[in-house]
Amino acid sequence: MAQFLRIAQGSAHEVEYHLLLARDLDFIRPESHIQLEEKIIEIQRMLAGLLSTVSPKN
Repeated sequence: MAQFLRIAQGSAHEVEYHLLLARDLDFIRPESHIQLEEKIIEIQRMLAGLLSTVSPKN
């Protein structure tokens, strides 16, 4: 399961990059970017928390 969570984290970072690119290219408004960025950061935090829960402790 941890492997899938790491893949999801990578995908979330990719979405974050694409949001920045869309903003920089004026495909989305800065206000929309802020709202979407807040949501993706929240998702990244949730994934990190879940990953720390399911990962084996060393």
